Amino acid sequence: MTEIPISGRTDDVASRIARRALAKRDADYTNEVRCLQDAALDVMKQRGTTSRPRVADIVRAAGASNEAFYRHFRSKDALVAALLEGGTERLHSYVAHQMSKEPTPEGRVRRWVQGVLSQACEESAATTRAVLWNAGAVSEVSGAAGHATRAPGPHLRRRAADRFRPG
Repeated sequence: MTEIPISGRTDDVASRIARRALAKRDADYTNEVRCLQDAALDVMKQRGTTSRPRVADIVRAAGASNEAFYRHFRSKDALVAALLEGGTERLHSYVAHQMSKEPTPEGRVRRWVQGVLSQACEESAATTRAVLWNAGAVSEVSGAAGHATRAPGPHLRRRAADRFRPG
């Protein structure tokens, strides 16, 4: 059997076919991840802070398989870290958009405060509490997410109290 040299061109037939297949798989996988994330949020909202869902509960709610779940996430903690990251990105984008509407620094600060405090409405707060409650070991998966789930140490609380002490 004679080997045919592989072309270095990226526009050959094989490359085009491979790109089409990958594009389809990319779209399918993106949809699969969104379904798993949406299902996880729904299940966590329903359970609140009373019980943590298992991967099986999330997979069932998504209409997916364990194989699909583990194709995208190493563990439930990795899924929770992705939920936290996505929520943070959405909040940042929303607040930045609101701030961009203001010409003055005072107006931008006002918009920032309003945007952040909008998360305190009952539905948003309940969802955030449920996700954070499920973030047990997220610090192992994502260092940034771990900060959001842990209370500050006593030394930080003491410094904050000293700064705001009257007199």
